Amino acid sequence: MKLLFKILAFLVVLVVFVAAVLVFFIPEERIKSEVQKTVLQQTGRTLDYSDVSVSVFPNLGLTLDNVSLSNAQWAGNDNMIQIDNVDVVLALAPLLQRQVEIKRFVLNAPLIRMQKNAQGQGNWLFKSQTSTKAQQQTDSTPSATDASAQKSGSDISISFSDFVINDGTLIYNDGASGLQERIEDVDLTITLPNLQSSVDVKGNLMIRGAELQMEAHLGSLAAITNETATPARLEASIAGTTLKFEGRYTPAAETLLEGAFEIVVKSLADLMQLVNADAEAQDYPLQSFTAAFNGQLGTDKAVYSDLKLNSDVLNVTGQGRFDLGGAKPFIGGSYQAERLNLDHFVDTKKSKAKATGSKAKSEGKQNANANWDTTPIDFSALQMVNADLSATVGGYQYDGMDFGGNTIQLKLNNSVLDLNVSETRAFEGTVSKSVRINAAGNTPAVKINAKMAGINAKSFLTYFADYKNLTGTMSGNMNLSATGRSMADMTKTLGGVADIMFRDGNIEGVNLVDWTKSFQRRLSTVDESYGSTKFVEMGGQFDINNGIARNSDFRLIGPLVEASGSGSVNIPNKTLNYRLVTKLLPAAQSEKSLTAGIDMPFNITGSWSDPKVRPDLKSVISDVLKDPKAAEQKLKNLKEAGKTLEDSFDTDKDQIKENVDQIKKLFDGF
Repeated sequence: MKLLFKILAFLVVLVVFVAAVLVFFIPEERIKSEVQKTVLQQTGRTLDYSDVSVSVFPNLGLTLDNVSLSNAQWAGNDNMIQIDNVDVVLALAPLLQRQVEIKRFVLNAPLIRMQKNAQGQGNWLFKSQTSTKAQQQTDSTPSATDASAQKSGSDISISFSDFVINDGTLIYNDGASGLQERIEDVDLTITLPNLQSSVDVKGNLMIRGAELQMEAHLGSLAAITNETATPARLEASIAGTTLKFEGRYTPAAETLLEGAFEIVVKSLADLMQLVNADAEAQDYPLQSFTAAFNGQLGTDKAVYSDLKLNSDVLNVTGQGRFDLGGAKPFIGGSYQAERLNLDHFVDTKKSKAKATGSKAKSEGKQNANANWDTTPIDFSALQMVNADLSATVGGYQYDGMDFGGNTIQLKLNNSVLDLNVSETRAFEGTVSKSVRINAAGNTPAVKINAKMAGINAKSFLTYFADYKNLTGTMSGNMNLSATGRSMADMTKTLGGVADIMFRDGNIEGVNLVDWTKSFQRRLSTVDESYGSTKFVEMGGQFDINNGIARNSDFRLIGPLVEASGSGSVNIPNKTLNYRLVTKLLPAAQSEKSLTAGIDMPFNITGSWSDPKVRPDLKSVISDVLKDPKAAEQKLKNLKEAGKTLEDSFDTDKDQIKENVDQIKKLFDGF
């Protein structure tokens, strides 16, 4: 805007000068020579025009054809300004009284080229603006001639009707960033009664194939040249988007615009297509919205408050700021929302998988054995900006489920992300967590601290792991960390502690009572895929190092059976090696040969998808050999069951036969 008015002011002075000397019948060539000399001295550029047409009655008409102003030396051979013709009509009589009354001022097909070189220097900075400091100081001291001219010129008054620009073109080329832009079909009408009055601009132009319509108002033209604040108003619309501003404009200040802003977007898809024409068309979560706020907007900074963002799926209030002037852009703010429907913003692939993934579920054993993903995780977004954001949300909907409200705090500083989520109602319980992702180095690092209480185990595990066989409530704490560029890498470096406890539930498909009875009857491989085990409490702590989770305090307390266990889980290889010791309680003793209170150990080994559960006979024998007297009573209780072992085993025949023979020898000793 400031450049436009400078160009217009320059053309006004040129036309007035030419018109004035013509009144006194000075030869045209002399006029042209004097004008070119003056422009060259003031700007370092060459002004040229091919022809002057003059009419003198009843008004002074002046037409300059093929007006041009040369470019900066580094900017190439094309002119900075090229105008087909300048058509001006001046009232003749006022000129004789040192009054310039411009009745018409029309620029036909003006072309303006704005360029920046690789060093960031603009071609609109003329010689006087790019001179050395000493030269600037010399120029700032007015000579006697300048003072006389200013004093003489101060008696001249200038008034206007309208400035009209027809079919204009603006070309912008930034050699530093590579940005190129072309604005065409510029048709503007500028109403400016005089040099001290307000300015109104109205018109339209084409940019990226879309028409922009605008109306603007400035309280004072002098504010632009004096670089002082002035009231301003703007309304512009393009691609279904309307921008309104009312406040004040301060040229060359850190804050250019200050006041009330309003944005109405009817089609976000159309707007984004305008911003990036090469981007693929896509569905956006917000099809339309309005945003209103009070703010301060500079060339690279903005601060806003009293934000009200409203759409059919989102209503947000808040305040914030952004700064593009640092080494990295910065985004900050605090926001509030009554409720967020995340299904509008996140592609819930899980939901789609549920609708189409029945085959994958039926092949769960194959999926569980699949290798961890080695695709590098893209953390580049964490390196692009710094941020300090917070949000208070009344509740969420995600993938068809409802979640409670919380407060989210996000800080991103030099590629290190800290995310804290306050206690949130979820799966009939509560969850809170904090996450740190450090992407500053060559190898990203992740830390997660999470706490949950009263979670519905079946709902939680079904959603996140497609595991439906565990009911009850789940509570626990997890402090985990890992490094790596992929999920496969992170499983190998995973470390920390996970303490999980389940209460008042069932393990479907695992019947520890029948396991124990099977052990007492047959000492054979256990069918682990039927029945259920009811428990009052079940859990333990896993210590994880380099992807190996070790546990030594597993316990299960139920009305019919108790169990304890220890072992390890190899997360990178998806295997486990676990020992479980069960004990029937008196209520489970339904047969004479089945004795309560006897420890029955099992080994659980193999892959996650297909674990093998077998009685640990060697352990039983070892315990007897260590303390025969302590085992005497238990072995007497088992003697009757031992006599039927050979007839009932059906797997691992040779191994079990050997173990049975050893037990028989012990029985014979009693």
